[in-house]
Amino acid sequence: MTVEKLVTPVKSQPIKFDAIGIEQLETLLRERISEYLQSRTTINGRVRKGSYELLSIATGISTSYLQQFNKNERTIAVICLNKLACHFNIRYAIVNFPPE
Repeated sequence: MTVEKLVTPVKSQPIKFDAIGIEQLETLLRERISEYLQSRTTINGRVRKGSYELLSIATGISTSYLQQFNKNERTIAVICLNKLACHFNIRYAIVNFPPE
């Protein structure tokens, strides 16, 4: 005896991305980091200006790595890009094509 599962088709909404590819993601992250550094946040009842140190604590990425990425426009590891994208709620897509 077999059991069949009925699957009702669901109309899917197209997925919208904030960035497509590494270049767009890096550009958008640098913009968000710059905005973050100009922002103010209340932490434990104290108003603090956004800093690399606070961003480092929130993301687990070292402050020097964040500074090199933002100020010197150096590339960083994809895992760090992902951590930053998650922190800033950025949806992105990266496709890895096999070499021809």
